[in-house]
Amino acid sequence: ALFSGCFLTNFNRVQSISLVGMPKTAYYVNDEFDAADAKIEITYKNANQEKTVVNITEENFDIDFSSANEGTFKCTIKYKSNGKVYDNISLSFDYSVILRGGVFTEGDGSQSSPYIVNTSKQLAAVGAEDGRYYQLGGDIELTSTYGNTNVSSFVFDGNGYTIRVGGNCQYVFKNPKNSTIKNLVLSIKPGFAHETVLCTYGTGDMVFENIETVGQMEAELNTAMLMCVGNGLKSVTVKNCTNNVNITGTSPYTAAFIGLLSTGMESVTFENCVNNGNIEGVTSWVFIANNANLAKKITVKNCRNNGKLIGGSVGLFNINGNAAG
Repeated sequence: ALFSGCFLTNFNRVQSISLVGMPKTAYYVNDEFDAADAKIEITYKNANQEKTVVNITEENFDIDFSSANEGTFKCTIKYKSNGKVYDNISLSFDYSVILRGGVFTEGDGSQSSPYIVNTSKQLAAVGAEDGRYYQLGGDIELTSTYGNTNVSSFVFDGNGYTIRVGGNCQYVFKNPKNSTIKNLVLSIKPGFAHETVLCTYGTGDMVFENIETVGQMEAELNTAMLMCVGNGLKSVTVKNCTNNVNITGTSPYTAAFIGLLSTGMESVTFENCVNNGNIEGVTSWVFIANNANLAKKITVKNCRNNGKLIGGSVGLFNINGNAAG
């Protein structure tokens, strides 16, 4: 038996309960509660008594869960003994419920079953729910002026596929926060482009991993391939990324990877990154287009530049018009 008679009958010994592993947090309407990947750890008031790890069952816990409607809800689990529910011995976590056959028709947004993104409409919905996982199911070409405009945290796996953008102000993600974007090819159509990038802004902790950018761009205003402005960034990690885009134009600040940093930056890391693109602007840079000095720490590991840099000031990092590195 999972529960000993001592545990079930002697409530005074129980101090608290906590999750060991996280239950499923993404459901379709009318799904049943799923705690297959989680258990509950029992902590006792007697410090000498060892903790107990048990399954989550309705017999021994009161589980406040409903998937009757769409939305984001809080599941509360309370300890129960001899039919009595103890409000002061409980835990809770958030979960979401969506309509089956909604914007996403494959996956449930969890890490083990990410939403599959097959269309530009689905791509625009990435980040509508906080903390969800997404995977690209094939190549996508954006035809609208703007791409995704959601401000949320997410993990987006490009799965090796390509997203193609072009034209003025055509980006993939507007303002992701605490997000990871990886395993993606970003293709830039030739021609004039302002903010035709992967992300226009970024906040919190951002990770870009295994991303390749290809194509050509004529830039009039500040630009960088992965993110234009780090507005509210705490950290950014760029790993295993390659830029092949040739950038020309009259942009005051142009870089292959990251644009302007903002105050409050803790760290910036570039690892195994390569720039093969030729960059020509008023000032041209490889890693950071401006305000690199606002980052408390910059780390560069095993990176190189193979492209030509043409402009009044050029280099690896721009510190208010002065080259660094």
